[in-house]
Amino acid sequence: MEADALPNRKKLKRRTRPDNEDLEFRIKALEDRKEIEDLKARYCYFIDNHDWSKVGNLFAEDGTIDCGPFGKASGREAVRTFFTENIGNSFSFFMHMVHNPMIEIRGNDASGTWYWTEPSTYKSDSLARWIGGRYDEQYVREGKGRWKFKSVVLNLKINTPFDKGWEKENQV
Repeated sequence: MEADALPNRKKLKRRTRPDNEDLEFRIKALEDRKEIEDLKARYCYFIDNHDWSKVGNLFAEDGTIDCGPFGKASGREAVRTFFTENIGNSFSFFMHMVHNPMIEIRGNDASGTWYWTEPSTYKSDSLARWIGGRYDEQYVREGKGRWKFKSVVLNLKINTPFDKGWEKENQV
């Protein structure tokens, strides 16, 4: 494995001179990546705007979410309920910022890793907080070729009051 290769990722073979088939493949790969990035952007936007039904629609019928200490759900309707009852009742404010996406596409399946930082406020204490970590995700192309979340796993790394910072008080 090359030093800069990601674990469990297959390297795509490159031809020395692109032909039409290779160009079509590369264009399709770029389009798929952009669609997955848009899926993630819609996920963040809908959560930040408390639009729980639209968040649920981004998941495959058998999609799952695991938010660690915040809970988990399996199946599109259960995911929608999870966001409405768990996340919606726990946070009064959040603003997702996702960055450094690493996306690997394999036909109608894909995987992705994103880092995430989020100013937020819990309803329980009305305290401004920083939370963040990493999303590990699986995607599937469904129906009319739309990408959906197959699984979303949130790996929480920081959860701290805004005024104290993660060095003084990280509650993970």
